[in-house]
Order: sequence, then structure tokens, then C-alpha cells
Amino acid sequence: MALFLRAGLVKPCREGTHPGHALPDLAWLRRPSRLPTGGAGGFRDKWRDVQDGPYDAISSIEMAEHVGAERYRTYAHTLYDLLKPGGRLLDQQSARRPWPDEEAYRVDEFIDAYVFPDGELSPVGTTVGELERAGFEVRDVEALREHYALTLRAWVARLEEHWEEAVRLTSPGRARVWLLYMAATALGFDHNRLGVNQVLAVRTGGRSASRMPLRAREWPAQD
Repeated sequence: MALFLRAGLVKPCREGTHPGHALPDLAWLRRPSRLPTGGAGGFRDKWRDVQDGPYDAISSIEMAEHVGAERYRTYAHTLYDLLKPGGRLLDQQSARRPWPDEEAYRVDEFIDAYVFPDGELSPVGTTVGELERAGFEVRDVEALREHYALTLRAWVARLEEHWEEAVRLTSPGRARVWLLYMAATALGFDHNRLGVNQVLAVRTGGRSASRMPLRAREWPAQD
């Protein structure tokens, strides 16, 4: 999900809104066979391109994982181009640990088939590097790994609490897949195999002015 702000006005944000053509498989996503069954309400067909910048700020939350490594550089450049000088980007995305041989990395087949088709995680260092190559100045990185482990356990508890309803809205198989996925992923966050990070970056203006406070986490009440 991406949120675009202009001059303090929050642009109406739709689930699935994305800048540029970061998700080329839109027709695949819209195929009826990919829609949740039983009225679960999990998919909203409101994908659209955003080309009407510049914006004061963009928030990209758990979006970049679905862009993929091959297209991430294009995605980062698109975000940069959509911001005005001094514009800020908050990018939150899940991450994985780097592999000794990155060329050998492959997306988990089970997750690709049953949970997040075409989802692809990158190390946080790779994400920072791509944002910098696009022209951003990275101002702050905050790790939320432990937070997400707690969140996943809360989701597991809610799913178990409402198990019969979840099965009725989807199917026994789909409910079991998500229970297994969330429980296993919580362990992945616990053991530092997975992470979630928020990266705050800025498109600097004239004379490289960032228009940021001296300490990014001590934002003034009035900007």
C-alpha cells in the first residue's frame, strides 16, 4: 500500500495503489481464480498508476516486497520522481538476511505458491543502496523485527479464536496454510532470519537542503 501526501492533504489512498508500473502482473492478479472465495473480502480490485506528482511525502508500507529485486531500481526512481525537492519517503518493508552468494537466493516455493505470489525479500542494506542510487538521502532506519514477531503471534491467536469463521469464509486448507505461515514466520523474526524495517529518506532540494530536523526522530510539532 502506498500513501501520497501533498501540502498537508492526504490523497485518497486505495489498497493496491502503486506508483509507476511496479506491478506488471495486474491482469494475473485480477483473474477470478486468484480472488478469495466465500466473501472473505481480502482482495480489492483498485490498482492504478500514479503519475500526478510531485508530492510532499510518500509512505510505501509493505509494498516493495511485491515489486521484486529486478524492478526495485525502477520503483525507487519512480518514487524519487514523484516527490518534490525536500519531499520525504517512508518505506516499510520486510527483509531477509543476506546470503553469502546472493545469486543463489530463491523465493520459497511454498510461500510463492500459497501465500505471497511473486513476493521477494531483500536485505535492508540492498534497499538502502537502491534508494541512494535513485538519488535519495537516507536519514534514518528503524528495525521493527521484535514488534512483528509479537504482531504475528497476535494474528495467530485471533485466527485460532475465530477458526470456524475463517474456515467458513475461505477453506480448511487456506486457513491451515495461513496458520502455519504466520506461526513459522514469527519464529523467523525471533531468530533474526527475517526483519521489518522503516527507512526514512528525502529528496534533497537546492544546495542539498533536506528540510529535516537535526534528529529525524525528534520531529517538531509544526513543520
